[in-house]
Amino acid sequence: MAVEKISLAKAMEKLRKTYGSTSIFKGSENISIEVETLSSGCLAVDQVLRVGGFPLGRIIEISGNEGSGKTMFSASVIGEWQKAGKRCAFIDAEQTASREWFEKLGVNWDELIFARPDNLEEALDIIHTLASTGEVGLIVWDSVPALPSSSEQRTAAGEVQVAAISKVLTPALRRLTPVFAKNNCTGIFINQIRNKIGVMFGNPEDTPGGKSLKFGCSLRLQLGKIGSSEIKDPVSKEQIGHRVRVRSLKNKLSNAQGVVTEFALYYNSGIDKIADAIDTAILLGESVIQRPSSKSYVFESIKATGRDNFVDALKKDSKALALLVDRVRTKLFVEKVQISQTSDADEEPLYDAGDSDDFEE
Repeated sequence: MAVEKISLAKAMEKLRKTYGSTSIFKGSENISIEVETLSSGCLAVDQVLRVGGFPLGRIIEISGNEGSGKTMFSASVIGEWQKAGKRCAFIDAEQTASREWFEKLGVNWDELIFARPDNLEEALDIIHTLASTGEVGLIVWDSVPALPSSSEQRTAAGEVQVAAISKVLTPALRRLTPVFAKNNCTGIFINQIRNKIGVMFGNPEDTPGGKSLKFGCSLRLQLGKIGSSEIKDPVSKEQIGHRVRVRSLKNKLSNAQGVVTEFALYYNSGIDKIADAIDTAILLGESVIQRPSSKSYVFESIKATGRDNFVDALKKDSKALALLVDRVRTKLFVEKVQISQTSDADEEPLYDAGDSDDFEE
């Protein structure tokens, strides 16, 4: 029996009627597939990612050792996206979040959708349902390996199941990825660090969840506490924060692979916004902050000698600080547009990834 041949144009038209107008198209039709981004809440991270922030409709993995600042950084992202008008959800698998702590980090607790599932399947079902509504812009899952699967719950204590998380996560991610993309919902999956058994050479560290999460993420960031970088109160000498180094392990939005940046994290307030703005502005050149000498800082009407004096001036002038942040974000957006108009194939990374020893073991 002969198969009827149809033209390419008719085949594409048939596919569009069946699967939607954007299911298949030619590049000349100018259907936009550009990924929108929103600030991560940390200008230093926005700058090294080279796209101005975190993408909408994608999955992001944030991993790191205990106490590195993963949850605090993610809470800062929630606060930033809430200010941009996005509805946010927090899947508290580790049962550690509290209203007082999150509000100090800039989160509007009353507007936050909060869930505490009992097992892995329940968490994934909650995430899928929320993302499918099209009304939630950001879902943070803290953390992927914190919950047992339903099969693990039925086993006796001490019984080991091989790849329990991966067996559940692999098929679930195949369902979640198109749902996130279709509804412009971003997922931040916080992950932990494990050591591979029997590894004698190379990096023994790995993240739980198998290969599926690594492949499914558009961004993979690793946070690490910089050794001997404790921030102490000048009076009590108690530790009130530390510096965090962020490494981009994977970036499918730009050529910024393996880049590294740093920021200061305070336990009582989150990211040091002023230091973050100053450091990023200096990296962007004198178009934002003028430096007549190595110790001089000039921004609008503020003229200060020494970094501490410049920080104090910005603390007293909230309008100048807001203007500085706005100028930096505008500059980052211009860079993003310039990058999107050029080929990334032959470009070099902004920074050397450095050795893995930079992170505290």
